[in-house]
Amino acid sequence: MREIHVKNKIIGDGYPTFIIVETAWGHDGSVDKAKKIIDHAADAKVDAINFHITSMPDYMVRNYTAGVGKSSSTSNTKPLFEYLEQINLSQEDWKVLVPYAKSKGLLVSALCNDIPSEKFVSTLEPDLYALHPSCMAEEELIKKVAKNGKPVILNVGGCSIGEIDRAIGWIRESGNLDICLLYGIQTYPTSIENAKIGYIRTLQSTFGLPAGMADHTDGGSELALVVPIAGVVAGSNLIEKHVTHDRSLKGEDYEAALDREGIIKLVEWIRKIEDSLKNPHIKQLSKDELFYRSVSMKRIVALTDIAKGEIITAEKITGKRSDEGLELDHRNSIIGRVAKTDIKKDDGITLEKVV
Repeated sequence: MREIHVKNKIIGDGYPTFIIVETAWGHDGSVDKAKKIIDHAADAKVDAINFHITSMPDYMVRNYTAGVGKSSSTSNTKPLFEYLEQINLSQEDWKVLVPYAKSKGLLVSALCNDIPSEKFVSTLEPDLYALHPSCMAEEELIKKVAKNGKPVILNVGGCSIGEIDRAIGWIRESGNLDICLLYGIQTYPTSIENAKIGYIRTLQSTFGLPAGMADHTDGGSELALVVPIAGVVAGSNLIEKHVTHDRSLKGEDYEAALDREGIIKLVEWIRKIEDSLKNPHIKQLSKDELFYRSVSMKRIVALTDIAKGEIITAEKITGKRSDEGLELDHRNSIIGRVAKTDIKKDDGITLEKVV
């Protein structure tokens, strides 16, 4: 698998999971709310934050209808264009928010939904770029993003293997080999069966690239923490999760979003789980493993009273958990020897007690 370098971070097998906070339109058009999401991401010590940067007239027709699965506001009677335009942040807003995120120690991922946005974003110098599945067939946009020379995350939810392969080819034709794949679909929220955790390894083995999951499980469910962790255990190199400024306000994109406490807990749990996944290879026993062995292994004890001078036979010893006695593997070192002292039933037998 290719390793992808994003400043001081490396994405790939054997490295810590690259954790991304997704903002989407969760800021509800407010710079202050966007800053809260950035603060939550920084508090959780995630690696990066992803910003959707969009020129609405270039992204969507004005009469595009609202409805279930298109946004959080499923009861909205306005055209979706009108609704999103109201909460879309301006270029001037992004000129404030991108530096703010960087000042908090976050890497910035820019998801450009159209060519004018890509042109603008390049002036902000993001650390990496992302491409939405809606743009998977846009050769011009994909190549423009790739030519910026920054790593590219391809969001591939709902895309066929052929479409993914074609987009990867366009990026490589542009001289950029640093590509990651991110699978996930958003259905406000996404059902557990659509998490498709096992698909991550398929993407990795098919394309030889780091791959991970953009999880959209209900942010109010315990599974919102469990599913991304399951993704890590299954081998995801990246995990992306929506975060909102305040779940109780039920703003845009809140369904799959965690709050501050949720994202802090998720990152903490992922890092702990990663520790348990380290060093899968055969190795010397650790200090803790040796201690566990010392207190849990059965030891050689007397099965019956053994008198001083008596020959110890296999029938006179057994294995039990005990604080004293040689480990059972050493039984042949005891059998045939003579008891140096009286040994009572259940007493541990050591080399000091035999001759």
